[in-house]
Amino acid sequence: AETLNMTPEELVKALRQGKTPAELAREAGIASSTLRQELMETWNAQGETVVSQFMQGEKPRVIFPPRALRPLKHTRQWVKALADALDMPVQDVAKALLEGKRPAEIAKEQGVPVEDLINAILAEQKAKLDEAVASGDLTQEEADFILKRAQERIDRWLNRRALPPKPRRGW
Repeated sequence: AETLNMTPEELVKALRQGKTPAELAREAGIASSTLRQELMETWNAQGETVVSQFMQGEKPRVIFPPRALRPLKHTRQWVKALADALDMPVQDVAKALLEGKRPAEIAKEQGVPVEDLINAILAEQKAKLDEAVASGDLTQEEADFILKRAQERIDRWLNRRALPPKPRRGW
C-alpha cells in the first residue's frame, strides 16, 4: 500500500473491486517491476511464485509446511546437489550431516572447494531463473536479486551444523 501511495484500506477496497496490483501500479505511475520488487522483499520465503500470481490478479496459493520442516525447504535439493558435486551417495552425505558435520567440512574432506559447491547448488536455480527472464515472467534485475539471496542462504547453510530442531517448551 505504501509503495502505491495508498492506505491499506484503500488498497484492500481496490483489490476487492477487481483491480490487479499491476493496474494499481500503472494508475499510481509506478513501474510494475518496482511494485513486484517491493512485494518480493516483503514476501521473502515464497515471494517469487506468490508475487507472480498476485500480480496477475490470481489468488496466491500459499502452503505453509509444519514448523519443524521449514528449515528443510531447500535442504533436500541442496544435499542432493552437494552429493552430486562431491561424487558421493546422498545417504552418505545425509549421514555425515546428521552426525554434526558442516557441508563445508564434508567438502574439505573430499578435496572440493566451497566455491564449487556453491556453483553446483546454484546451477539449477540459475537455469530456472534464466527461463523466467526469457519468458518475460521476471526482469533480469529481479532474477539477479533472487539469485543473490539464494547464494547468501547457501553460504550460511554450508557453514552451519545440521542439528535437529530444538524441542518446544510449554504447550
